Amino acid sequence: MPVKRMGQVLPQEESISLPTRPSTPAQVRARVLKGNQRRKALIEILDNISSAREFVGGMNFVEFLSDRKTKYAVIMCLTIIGKQLRFIPPVERKRIPNVPWRAIQSTIRIASQQEWGVVERLIWETLEDDLPALKRTIELIIKQEFFIK
Repeated sequence: MPVKRMGQVLPQEESISLPTRPSTPAQVRARVLKGNQRRKALIEILDNISSAREFVGGMNFVEFLSDRKTKYAVIMCLTIIGKQLRFIPPVERKRIPNVPWRAIQSTIRIASQQEWGVVERLIWETLEDDLPALKRTIELIIKQEFFIK
């Protein structure tokens, strides 16, 4: 063991640096959100997709247009889905190309602002075309990550 004398600087041993995984902010966010909050968001999305589809069950577009309560209930479901979708990080969305993420979020944003007219057709198309694919994807994520069989 070397003796340190006053004023003398001893050579430092080389520090050992452990290799770290490069992490982008999105990857860090994805790891953090895998806890309870993310799990609750995924379940909430599934629940609201099922509710929205149940509300319009057996209706056609004309019946949907004439039923004010159903329109408002579906808009509320879409608003909740939109808020919960933010818990699915962009990195994960890129790995799932079969869901039209932007179309769903755009429709949800417009619907939540309650801009009527052409929007009702967008809401209906989202219910019929986009939500089933989103539901299958969310179910797959839950099965893969939380080992539900």
